[in-house]
Amino acid sequence: MEIIIKFHQTYFNNGYFNIPAQFNNHFGEHGNEIKITTPGTTFNGKINKKSTYNKHPRIMGGKYFRDWLKNKNLLNHEVKLIIISKNHISIELP
Repeated sequence: MEIIIKFHQTYFNNGYFNIPAQFNNHFGEHGNEIKITTPGTTFNGKINKKSTYNKHPRIMGGKYFRDWLKNKNLLNHEVKLIIISKNHISIELP
């Protein structure tokens, strides 16, 4: 399954991004770890389903993921997110 995600300013500055609600059942439970694979590196993040009003997943990539976004200059860029499993996603750059 593939999703297009745009890294808006908030995502870019904080190292997280939201998943559209219709994909909720493709992700693990709140608090589960999630592996984020990108070209050249892998990050360990967390699934947060309590920070949005409709309980859709927020992928918390953390400081290293945030720094990676900035290093790749992905502000306002769309990327392809591939769901490998409920606890593993891959990001393909444009």
